Amino acid sequence: FLTNVYNAIRSHELVFPEEHEGEAGFEYAWHAVAAPDALIGPWMSTRGCTATYDRGMLAAVWPRYLRSLAHILGHFPSDHTLRLALTGLHALVATAAHYGLTQCVNEAVRLLANMTGLPQTATQADLRSAQVLTKSYNRYMVLDPATPTSPLSAVAEGFSGAEQRAKLQEQEDAAVQVTQTALEFGKTYRGQIAFIALFELVERFAQAINRQGWICVLDVVRACVDADLVPRELRAIRDPTVEELWVPRVSTLRAMYAAEQRVRAGDEQRVQQGGLLSAISSFWGGSGDQQPSGRQELRWRATPEVLAGLVARSHMAVRSSAIGELGSAVSQIGESLPVFLDVLAQLFPQPPPSQPGSPADATPQSDMVPAPIDSGSKNGAEYVPSAVYFFEIAVGLVLDAPDCAPIVWPAIEASVQRMLESADTIHPFALERTVASILTMATRILESCTGHTPHQETVERMLRCLGLLRDSREQTFARVARVLSDGIARLVNTDAHMVVSVYNNWGIVRLLLKRLALVQDGCVRGAVGVFVEVVVLMRCGAVDVGAYYEDLLDTMAAFVPSDRALATTRDDAGATRDDAGATRDDVPSHMSGSEAASKLIALLYDMQDIAKAQAADAALRADSATRPSDHMHSPSTSPTTTTRHLQPEPSITSATSLPPALRSHRTTPLSMWIGAMNALATYACLSSRNVRQLACSHIQRAVSGLDVQWVYGAFGRVLFPLMDTLLRADLLADSAMEDTHARCISMLTMVFLHNASALQNAEDCVALTMSPSLGSSYLLPTSDSTDAVENVPESLLSHVWIRLIRTLAVYIRTGKMADEARVDAQSPSEHGVPMTDTKRSHERRRHLSVLSEMAEESVKNCMLVLDSMGIFGRSDAEREMCLLWQKSWDCLSKISPQLRQYIFPQASVVSEEPAADMGDKQAATGEVQGELRVDDLKISDTHEPDVDASGPTTDDTHAIGANADGPRETEQPEPLSPVEPKKKRHSKQSIIIVP
Repeated sequence: FLTNVYNAIRSHELVFPEEHEGEAGFEYAWHAVAAPDALIGPWMSTRGCTATYDRGMLAAVWPRYLRSLAHILGHFPSDHTLRLALTGLHALVATAAHYGLTQCVNEAVRLLANMTGLPQTATQADLRSAQVLTKSYNRYMVLDPATPTSPLSAVAEGFSGAEQRAKLQEQEDAAVQVTQTALEFGKTYRGQIAFIALFELVERFAQAINRQGWICVLDVVRACVDADLVPRELRAIRDPTVEELWVPRVSTLRAMYAAEQRVRAGDEQRVQQGGLLSAISSFWGGSGDQQPSGRQELRWRATPEVLAGLVARSHMAVRSSAIGELGSAVSQIGESLPVFLDVLAQLFPQPPPSQPGSPADATPQSDMVPAPIDSGSKNGAEYVPSAVYFFEIAVGLVLDAPDCAPIVWPAIEASVQRMLESADTIHPFALERTVASILTMATRILESCTGHTPHQETVERMLRCLGLLRDSREQTFARVARVLSDGIARLVNTDAHMVVSVYNNWGIVRLLLKRLALVQDGCVRGAVGVFVEVVVLMRCGAVDVGAYYEDLLDTMAAFVPSDRALATTRDDAGATRDDAGATRDDVPSHMSGSEAASKLIALLYDMQDIAKAQAADAALRADSATRPSDHMHSPSTSPTTTTRHLQPEPSITSATSLPPALRSHRTTPLSMWIGAMNALATYACLSSRNVRQLACSHIQRAVSGLDVQWVYGAFGRVLFPLMDTLLRADLLADSAMEDTHARCISMLTMVFLHNASALQNAEDCVALTMSPSLGSSYLLPTSDSTDAVENVPESLLSHVWIRLIRTLAVYIRTGKMADEARVDAQSPSEHGVPMTDTKRSHERRRHLSVLSEMAEESVKNCMLVLDSMGIFGRSDAEREMCLLWQKSWDCLSKISPQLRQYIFPQASVVSEEPAADMGDKQAATGEVQGELRVDDLKISDTHEPDVDASGPTTDDTHAIGANADGPRETEQPEPLSPVEPKKKRHSKQSIIIVP
């Protein structure tokens, strides 16, 4: 060792003790460290055998070197000395990083971070009281961005969507945000040099920085972002659905939220006061309150031009640094990435430690500093731009390298979970960006890492965090509803099988979609996209149909559009407009109510097809099981068929909400089909005429070509309940619903006539009606019911026929009541003055007469077809002895006594003499005096319409025609039924009703 030291002294310059300090010592130290091996390697010694001792020698002397360099950097006399000191610091950090001396690297980083002065001056009080200089006519003035007169507010109120974002970016670039942090940084030349040197070291030696070093680095970054010193290009947010999105400054968000509140308040005021009155009062007297000018006093004594110049110097220094390379440098640190992410996660948006207004949150303010300002959010949450910026750094790591997602997400999951658990106290913009970024990361992972179990587990953990939003407040959830809907749709579209087939994923998605249905504004398109993917999976057999069918129907039922949504249309430009023609939103993700209803109807029709396919597959498997010899050649056992149906995955089903005794029952294809058809029937009663027609067309197609059991279920659980709904007082009195009533009457009659023979010839009627696949709730009235007649044959036809004529009897009776009311109104009263009945009321009741005529024609056609089939007998005597014939006319004669004579003139004479005499008397007088009870016209024992089955009384007819709320004024549509109203009407009758 002594020999090596002796040889080193002989071959190198000898430094005397008096030369260890001052400029000579610094020049020699720099020459000794940098000159000999500058071109050989990355700042390491190559002096033969002495290289083995270099690490130990550097570990012993680096504190002295660093103190000397810090002293020179703090008191450098010239630029030449500063350059030498920075080069020496760079050489020291490079050598320490090579030998793994992380403590030396972190101390150098901490030294430069403190020299910038940013962490010390970037206090929350200073950032809250920032002022914005707006340039107008080559002069700067201070304006409150939240006032209506500020340029930011004008842009926020006058534009929307992508155009609004572009205008806001222009305003941010033109305005200057002044803070004490930016001014102090602009004054300090040493701080600017240290800032540049700091991020140069971070870019090159990021892998050697440990936790303490990252704390110092991110503290400097936080101060720069909050003080609006980082360029807007570096604050860009990567969102595939929104272009040109960035992390805005506090003043921009304040202006946006203030403008949104003013617009909402103006809309509410116009609704309360009325449009014309409000416009007149605003024209003559204005609102009475003068708009604030928004001018503020400058906090600093210097002129605005001087302040703007100092802020410009700060921006120049930040632009000259390598702060924009922080993300790429972090992505290459390898094993040190969890350490960086742990520090980064502590800076994410977090709920406040205490309630607003508590003594702990009170900050003393001097007379020179105004009170702290918030970002304008309703929940009082404070917006911190750096928190959103840091979260986007973590998102960028996953988007650039999806393989590192299993490392990134566990490190930040606790902070994100804590944020979403307290979503009501997080700033709306920060919460919205968090939700959108989580879904963007999950989509990116599924796009690039298909089939990797660790990555799928990461997506599951992300969805579990998003599931915490279902417990947030309505206002909070509405803020993130649109990005949540679009993000879930993109995620399902990327890998629907992975998202749907997993137990937890499908449960979370389903609950979030049902919560989104309460918002609906802008969320329908994303939900429909999810429904389409799930239906495709069920159709191709990728998931267990029985496990997902009821859940999907339940979720789709929540998205039935309201009357307001159906009144919204989309113009040619793509903007959504309401009935008044005002533009609601230009976001392309919005879907009008009619468009959403059309897509949902198509999906429901596909679902009923899936139920039919399930029944066909079950029948084919049962048939194959009964023929063992043909098992090898059966189509159901072909390789393509067996591989098409995958193994059922665990899933959340509606059975989990049933009582324990019923959870073991598996959903049958018929019950699934009835559920889909009932959902379709819901759309047949909506306010939109086009939607009703489309739903009726799909229902008519779906009920054709069914077997006997399914036809019986269709009548009992689909068609008759639909008619009961249409016979509600509000739907029956609405003349705009005439086409739907006519089409449903025609459809009901057509389905009955097409299946009359099959219903009559069905064997074992009692066993069929009590089939477990139907259930007791699917049954029609039987002979055991109180409203049946003894000895009526137990056939499916008799059950369906009695229910059919009772339904049509309500239409006949209602039309006759309308005719009687019109006749009574035209006849003079006892004082010779006609009763008051307006022409408009007559027009509203005209459709009831049309529907009555159609119902009579339908009854006539059905009776003639049944009679031709011999259901009632082959002769008049057999008809009179048939109990089904008697029961039919007992119901119809109470409504229209001469209907029997109109349909069967030859069988109009009753065999019993008293009855014949009474009939002759009635024909002679042209009047029928009788008493009818309400119970005589019940439609069924289990499904009664809201309208009284006996029809309205004469006094109630005007109420039905007028409709207290007023029916929709639309043109009378052409009848869609192929049944033409009869030309010859029987004589008018006067019927007395006893209520």
